[in-house]
Amino acid sequence: MESFHADEVYKHEFTMITKHFKYADEEVQKAVTEHIRLGEPGPNARVNHACLIGYNWDAYNNQRNNSGRELSVDFRNKFLLETSLIAEKLDAKLAGFARTHLRFDVFFMPFPSVQNFRNEFNEALD
Repeated sequence: MESFHADEVYKHEFTMITKHFKYADEEVQKAVTEHIRLGEPGPNARVNHACLIGYNWDAYNNQRNNSGRELSVDFRNKFLLETSLIAEKLDAKLAGFARTHLRFDVFFMPFPSVQNFRNEFNEALD
């Protein structure tokens, strides 16, 4: 995240924003235009960084042939436990982060295969 700002990689994100620009309403288009033009959010706008933390997870397997309800309860319990552990690690990592003025929305997503998700996501962007 530090290099994302230090190396100005965020400027690449503007390309992704403008790719779907035509679908936004006029007010959103105006706010995005001002942000890109000035490099800072204008009135009634702010920058939130969306951070997807994806990881391979084998909890999708149903090797014990559990019912749908059992799978759901087991999945939820495992997910809550693992999410808490990941959040603790993330908090520790961000403790020394210098850019405390930034806002983050963090999403924890377990995938059967992170690489398959990346491949399909990149394909969808093309």
